[in-house]
Amino acid sequence: SQDPDRSEWVQVDLVGDGAVDEVVLVPALWRDTEDGFVSDAFPAAFRLVAGADGEDEGTVVAEFDDTASWLPRTAPIVIAMEGVNASWMRLEVTRLSRRAFDGYYVFQLSEMMVMQGETNRALRRPVISSRTSIELETWREECLVDGILPYLMNAAEGRQSLAMVGMVKEGEVPVVTIDL
Repeated sequence: SQDPDRSEWVQVDLVGDGAVDEVVLVPALWRDTEDGFVSDAFPAAFRLVAGADGEDEGTVVAEFDDTASWLPRTAPIVIAMEGVNASWMRLEVTRLSRRAFDGYYVFQLSEMMVMQGETNRALRRPVISSRTSIELETWREECLVDGILPYLMNAAEGRQSLAMVGMVKEGEVPVVTIDL
């Protein structure tokens, strides 16, 4: 978009009511030649809305009017919740930030986790969004909750790892093997 104040949202169906202890937002990352890995197009302002089955509006459980002081960053943002029960969680972006490669205002997020203790209630759950079309397969709604995080590790010999984007077919479970 050319307009930073265009609203976007994504909503995760948590499949049943339950406690929410924290929400973890993992930024989309890219490698900058000067600053190394940095986040890209993380929301400039947003709110989290929690709701129950059959409820359309929900309740705002967290709101951030300016995330500029958080950026640039590569670490996930952890938002603690207290006394929140929900069957769905919606992230409403109220102000977009610029995408690095073309300067358009967009909303990019690598992963959204909705935690109850050590359980990610959002993992592989249904997602809907305000987007009417998604151009790239790697930015489909279900990628927001696929459990694949954007972190790379270098080999033990000091060689840099190479970024790779791969799609997981429906019904498959992604696996990462680390040979120590």
